[in-house]
Amino acid sequence: MRALLALPVAFVAGFSMGSLGFGAGMLSINGMVYVPGLRMNQLEAVANSLAGQSLSAMSAGGQWLRSGHCDLTVAACLGLCGLLGVACGAQLAQGLSDAALRLLSAGMMCLVLCPLALRQLYMSRSRPPAPHAASDDGDPRDRGEAESGTFQRKELPSGLRLAELKAILQHCAVGCAVGVVTSTIGVGDTPLLMAYMSSLGFRQRTVIGTVTVAQAPTLAGSALLHLLSGHAMPSVGVAVAAGMSIGATCGARVSAGSRVDDSVLQLAFAAFVFTMGGATAWATCVAQ
Repeated sequence: MRALLALPVAFVAGFSMGSLGFGAGMLSINGMVYVPGLRMNQLEAVANSLAGQSLSAMSAGGQWLRSGHCDLTVAACLGLCGLLGVACGAQLAQGLSDAALRLLSAGMMCLVLCPLALRQLYMSRSRPPAPHAASDDGDPRDRGEAESGTFQRKELPSGLRLAELKAILQHCAVGCAVGVVTSTIGVGDTPLLMAYMSSLGFRQRTVIGTVTVAQAPTLAGSALLHLLSGHAMPSVGVAVAAGMSIGATCGARVSAGSRVDDSVLQLAFAAFVFTMGGATAWATCVAQ
C-alpha cells in the first residue's frame, strides 16, 4: 500500500527534478513524511527518496547530456568529490534523532534556501541581458557545449593553468560539502549546487544539466549507504525509483527541448523554493 501511495509523489518529484533541476528531495521527502498512509520518519523518508533520486538523476542526466547542456568537467568535480561528503553525512545522520533531522531540514529550507530564492529572484529581474545571448562571443563553456557537452580546451599559459587548477579544487570542495547535505537531510543540495553554478556565470539550462549529471554519483552512493544501514524499504524504494525515473525523463524532455527564457526558469526556482521552505517550516513547528 505504501508503495502505491509513493508512486504519484515520486512522479511529481522526478518531473520537477528533470524539468527544473531541483525539487526531488523537497517534494519526495515531505510527501513521504506528511502524506496520509505513508507517514515515515525523517530518516526513512530521506533513505527512500535518495533511492529514487539517484535513478532519476541518471535518467534525466542522460537527457541533458544528449541535449548538450552540461559541463562535464564541473560535473565530474562536483559529483565524484561529493562521494567523500556523502560518507561523512551518512554517519552523521545515523547519530541524530528524528526531531533533529526535521529541524535541520526546516533550517536548511528557511535559513539557506529561502534567501537563495530571494537572491535568485532579484538577479532574474535586475541582471542585464547576457552579451553572448545573441552571438557566439561569450563563455567558452556555452560555445562548445552543444557539440561535446563541455567547452573546447586550448593550450593555456601557466598562469591560466594555475587558475584552472584552483577552479577545479574549488569545485571539488563545494561538491564534498554539498555531499554531506545530500546524505544527511536529502534537502537543499540541488539548490546549493545551482546557486554555485549560477555564480560562475553559466546559463540556466547548463546549470540544470550540469547539476543533474553531477548529482548522479553522490545520490547513488548515499542511497547505497542508507540501504545497507536498513533505513530504506525495498518495495517503497523501488516504487519511488520507478516513479521518479519516469517523471525525471518526462521533465527533462520538456525542459531541454523547450524555448522558455532563462529568466522564467529562475523565477520558477525562486517561487518553488520559497513556497516549499515556508510550508516545511510551518509543518515542522506544528509537529513539535
